[in-house]
Amino acid sequence: MRRGGACPTDLARLHSEVMAGESDLMPATTITQATELIHHKWARAPKLPVPTVGQVTASCVHEVADREVICLKLEHKGQPITMVVGHSREVVCSAEHQQVTRNGRTYFVHDRNGVRMVMINHEDRWVCIMGGVSIEDLTEIADGLEF
Repeated sequence: MRRGGACPTDLARLHSEVMAGESDLMPATTITQATELIHHKWARAPKLPVPTVGQVTASCVHEVADREVICLKLEHKGQPITMVVGHSREVVCSAEHQQVTRNGRTYFVHDRNGVRMVMINHEDRWVCIMGGVSIEDLTEIADGLEF
């Protein structure tokens, strides 16, 4: 098992796999439905924040860098977005990032291979919102998360 957990490069790869249909996504239209599907596969999964911006379309448990994470596929303004949630010890934010504070929350911004990411560490979990859209759109989604 690799030390340090899943990093932004790993997460960008996961996003590309999700967009290419190369993951085991299960249809889900609500966060409640996604949570139920996920807990059937991973009883100790971290609690999902509720996205108030964007629509949940699917979910899965995925292995990234030998670590389990939750993957949600969202749609926002007609664009596909991936939200990954993992235990804090399983996901890491690289030192190469921009830091943005908005509405009292601190976000860590990355760009890997054209995949833009906005990450936040909240209590015992990392959340990464990513896609090919603007950082502003990703931050809007992250800002709307209810923990």
